[in-house]
Amino acid sequence: METSPDTARELALLETIERDPDVTQASIATQLGVAVGTVNWHLKRLIEKGYVKIKRAERKKLRYIITPEGIALRARLTVDYIEQQFNLYRRTRKRVQEH
Repeated sequence: METSPDTARELALLETIERDPDVTQASIATQLGVAVGTVNWHLKRLIEKGYVKIKRAERKKLRYIITPEGIALRARLTVDYIEQQFNLYRRTRKRVQEH
């Protein structure tokens, strides 16, 4: 399975939330090198699909919670990423050996 930029961002987003559930969208955007609007769009998608839930931590502060489905998605995306990297390594090694 080829990892699209969207799935790569979703994996990075889930990993970021897992490390710090109180992280802000602005902080996520800075860490991932994308616009806040991009983070917001991905978060809305993950929330709509039931992978992430929002809990109000304080008056203006949100906490992002990864659901069991979100944990399963992160695991699948991680496995897919690792498989893709191994396949890239194998293809590269084969090309080097052929030359």
